[in-house]
Amino acid sequence: MFVNRADLGQPHADIVNTELPLLVTAVGQYRMDGKPEMPTHRPDGRGDYQLIYIATGCGHFVLDGNEQILQKGTAILYRPNVVQNYTFYGKDDAEYYWCHFTGSEVAKLLSDCHIAEDRMVFSAGTSSDFQWLFLQMIRELQLKQSGYDTILPMNLRHILLLISRQQAEEKAVGNKILGEIECAIRHFNMHFHWDIEIQEYARQHLMSPYWFSRNFKKVTGSSPAQYLISLRMAHAMNLLDNTDDTVAQIALAVGYDNTQYFHRLFRDHTGMTPIEYRERRK
Repeated sequence: MFVNRADLGQPHADIVNTELPLLVTAVGQYRMDGKPEMPTHRPDGRGDYQLIYIATGCGHFVLDGNEQILQKGTAILYRPNVVQNYTFYGKDDAEYYWCHFTGSEVAKLLSDCHIAEDRMVFSAGTSSDFQWLFLQMIRELQLKQSGYDTILPMNLRHILLLISRQQAEEKAVGNKILGEIECAIRHFNMHFHWDIEIQEYARQHLMSPYWFSRNFKKVTGSSPAQYLISLRMAHAMNLLDNTDDTVAQIALAVGYDNTQYFHRLFRDHTGMTPIEYRERRK
């Protein structure tokens, strides 16, 4: 196992300082070269804060009693006195960085970086900046040259701001995705009787068909094609219930010029043919 670490005091010392605004007390890099596993279990947590960044592979974390496998690009923040239970395995080719810190202004710093109090796990991304900043911190704490106690908090702030930026970017992307899908849902509801080609709709709205279908299902729980069929079948059932239109007329009204195809879709959707549905409803 490759270990590169530095400590302000004795290794593994749990240093809590409320006199300084921000103090980095330990920082390290672990790479699971040849080591089968590296478990950590602190039932009472620690008095300081700990930030872990997974650079490669993955880590197995027990959070709220459930094991979660967190992948590379993930940051985990342990606050004071929170149970810590996690393991890194050699088979996962894991490499991770960590940092312990304390201070009177930590809570304000986390708030300024929009790191919510009720969250422990953050998507941080895989920028090489994280590794560079952690390695800089290790070097500064190992050498303890003039000004190191100023540089270390600056590097930690930089890391926290990178995590904050990633959260903001993902939120912006999420809002864009939601807006695109809501627009598609409105279009489908207004024009379900049209001959809608899903791939063509995506291209007309400057989206790849794969991206559109994947995110549509993520938001609605069904693919665009399935959603459109369900919408059409709901309107067909309404027409069967409340009109005397023929099945062929209803099929055409909801977007199908092939009555046999409509028959099959309706039976697949409801378990009955349109005629059986109408008779049963009567």
